[in-house]
Amino acid sequence: MQRRSFLITPPALAMGAMAGAVAGPALAAPAVISPQSRILPRQGKAPRIVICGGGWGGLTAARYLRELIPNSDVVVLERNPTFWSGPMSNKWLIDIVNTDFVNRDMLHPANKYGYQLLQTEVTGFERDKKLVRTAHGLIEYDYLILSGGIRNDYEAWFGNDQKAIDYTRKHFPNAYIPNQEMFALKQKVKNFKGGTLVMTPLKGADGQIYAMAQGNLAVSGAGGAAGGTKVTVNHLSAGRIPGGATVERAVPSPVGQGGSVFVELNDADFGTAQKVVDAINAMAPGTARALDGRQVQVRAPDDVNQRVAFLGRLESLDVTPAVQAAKVIINSRTGSVVMNQKVALQNCAVSHGSLTVTVTNEQQVSQPNPFGQGQTAVTNKGGVDIKQDGGNIFNVKGGTNLADVVKALNTLGANPLELIAILQAMKASGALRAELEVI
Repeated sequence: MQRRSFLITPPALAMGAMAGAVAGPALAAPAVISPQSRILPRQGKAPRIVICGGGWGGLTAARYLRELIPNSDVVVLERNPTFWSGPMSNKWLIDIVNTDFVNRDMLHPANKYGYQLLQTEVTGFERDKKLVRTAHGLIEYDYLILSGGIRNDYEAWFGNDQKAIDYTRKHFPNAYIPNQEMFALKQKVKNFKGGTLVMTPLKGADGQIYAMAQGNLAVSGAGGAAGGTKVTVNHLSAGRIPGGATVERAVPSPVGQGGSVFVELNDADFGTAQKVVDAINAMAPGTARALDGRQVQVRAPDDVNQRVAFLGRLESLDVTPAVQAAKVIINSRTGSVVMNQKVALQNCAVSHGSLTVTVTNEQQVSQPNPFGQGQTAVTNKGGVDIKQDGGNIFNVKGGTNLADVVKALNTLGANPLELIAILQAMKASGALRAELEVI
């Protein structure tokens, strides 16, 4: 929709005002409009209420003033051609709703509730004369409402440093300015690459803060856009922060209390726990016993100094962890597949074909007869094509070591995303002897 189709323009208003005072033939000469011209002349003696700003506050005030004071002359001044909603825009930022959810036509509510809408920029006020100065002329008022919205005062931060102001506005948009900053923020939300997570509290189920997360995001995706064309590899809005949390609540550690200390493994494993017990008992016979697959109880000296020295020797013990169970780690965001050396395959047959769905939409012009009464119309012609490439059946031989497993999977010639589906099917059929973990 073009701007002139729904907004009142000051030149047109001025020409309309002149029509009542100037004879018809005089309108052949162009009217001269200046910032000092009076626009929107009063119609009757109704009180005029001018609202500067067509955001949430301004439009809400205009609606209810017309309902509470039916004979009032309400005028809304807004420089933006359409209404952009800052509140409720989070759904738009993450593509839950489309742009029409936050961008609305302002003419419809103006016509519905009976107030005037003028697209212009307010440049000043003359309070003694009750005039609002705009870029297109002067507007009289009886009552004035200022609803200017929110803006950052960059000069309060950086003074006259225009370079710092421009850099901050470009790289750290806050979406207070409709349209412009909202699209900039949306692009940054979609691309976490090179970003840093600010200090974020991590709460437990009881509502208490147990850790603070902060650090650089590791994003395994890439993308770019130019001229309306966009290319994206993997996901740009998902990332990990290695070691990005700092524990804020102290965990009780009574090193000098009781007759024992407890050693906890990072990963629960009964085999590794037994090896830790054997290594400790070899250093100090009869002092260690395993409570479960994660915790080992060690009898320590009662004297604090001797206990610290004992723990120092305990930390220096060299323990070879037990071989972990067969496991395949799948990252569905990046298509990465990692497996350890215990993964094994049984003989199986695999067939994996590619299914392609193509949807087309062509515009066709319907032209009426030369002397007909019809009008030219544009129609859409859609089509759907489904194509499935023939999938070959592969006989995958079983393997007992990682090299044989990789060689068997490479014979399939599948890409990482297809390999994920194949591995899940192998697991379901019992041919894959490993635990699947999707992260």
